[in-house]
Parts: sequence; C-alpha cells; structure tokens
Amino acid sequence: MLEIRRGTAARSYENTCFREFSKNLSALFEKYSLDGLLIANSECEAEPRLQIDALLITANTICLIDFRNFEGDIYLPQSDKDFSDGKWVNQNNEIIKGGSSINPYKQLYTQKGRFSWVYHSFIKENLLGTDIATP
Repeated sequence: MLEIRRGTAARSYENTCFREFSKNLSALFEKYSLDGLLIANSECEAEPRLQIDALLITANTICLIDFRNFEGDIYLPQSDKDFSDGKWVNQNNEIIKGGSSINPYKQLYTQKGRFSWVYHSFIKENLLGTDIATP
C-alpha cells in the first residue's frame, strides 16, 4: 500500500501533477503489492533550502521527485560533460530551468546533497536496526 501525505505547493501545476502522479503510482503499488510513503511539498526545519516537490520512500529506496510544466519534446545536452551544466530546451527553444539552476538535473543534484546531509545528520541514527537504514 502507498501511503500518501499531501502538502500544498505554491504553483498550482505542481498540485495537479502530484494528484495525477500519486493516483497512478498508488495503482501500481496496489497492483504489485508494494509498500511505500509518498510525501508532497514537505518542509524541512533543519534545512529550509531543501525543497522537494515529492519524496517517495520505500524499503529499498528514497526518491526525490521534481515536477515540471512543459509539454512536447525536451532536448538535453548530448555530451556527458555538458549534461549536468548544459541548457535543456523544449521544441519551442524555451529553456527548462531548475529553479535558479541551469537545468532540473542540476537542481535535483543540489537538493540530493541537502537531503543527504539531513538524512545523515538527523534521520539515519534513528533508523539503525531497520531495513531502510541499511543500503
């Protein structure tokens, strides 16, 4: 079963995306008898700059999810060197930024670092002896 905890996003498209995403993900979790927790737009007192659209937690993984409001094809940098620092554009040549980052990958990379710091500083020690604490 997928437990869903909803928050309210500042951007309405994030709320719409979360509702659709959580509905589809919940159906998959039910179909395959999986357990997990999906949290929308949580706030972190220990690290206020940690801003995650959705956080999926299962026995085997923690997944940070970011929603974007673009449709159509997205063109990514072709070289590995430029992937994390290059511009992402859609078919109308609109740049797809990740907040103040050059692209969503760079934004999530930064958020992953912040989440990792919070996890190792405040969460991991409380999970010792549980399956989720052990990679």
